[in-house]
Amino acid sequence: MLAQRSTAEVSCVEIERSASLDMEQNIKQSPWSNRIKGYHEDIQDFLVRRSGVYDTIISNPPFYQGHLPAEHPQRLQALHQSSLTYKILVNVVKSALSLSGMFWVIYPFYESRVFHSYAKELGVYRRSYINIYKKDGQKNIFRQISCFGKKSEKCPIKEISVRNNKGDHSQNFIKLLEPYYLHL
Repeated sequence: MLAQRSTAEVSCVEIERSASLDMEQNIKQSPWSNRIKGYHEDIQDFLVRRSGVYDTIISNPPFYQGHLPAEHPQRLQALHQSSLTYKILVNVVKSALSLSGMFWVIYPFYESRVFHSYAKELGVYRRSYINIYKKDGQKNIFRQISCFGKKSEKCPIKEISVRNNKGDHSQNFIKLLEPYYLHL
């Protein structure tokens, strides 16, 4: 999706083997495949081999720390922070992000708050965030997308609901994601 909306060179890093194979297949089928490279490895190992910094880093990291582990090893790696803790992710981002760069990450609300405190402690600051609700009018935040950077600045807040009160996708959700979906 990033390659679709920019002219950037895109590096995709995936540690889990099955997901990495899916990533490679998706890259091959993409009209922007000439600007997308996939890597099957740990993000820390990837960055050790690379020089330079990134203007934008986007992560969908493992969500849970200290929760009951998943049954299958692939699901465990995807959902639980056994291999990529908050502190490791913040340090990786801090070393790889340009001075004016942006780091985007999505977490469940509680985990987002914990990640935010680690990031701030390590000198990576939240610049903006989007609270995502499952349905219009709900009080509980389902997910939070946060943008971080190396400079501390005012932090605007946006909100979006996935579904309206009728159970259909909300207009804001459709407007945001329609360019990336065939059927929404």
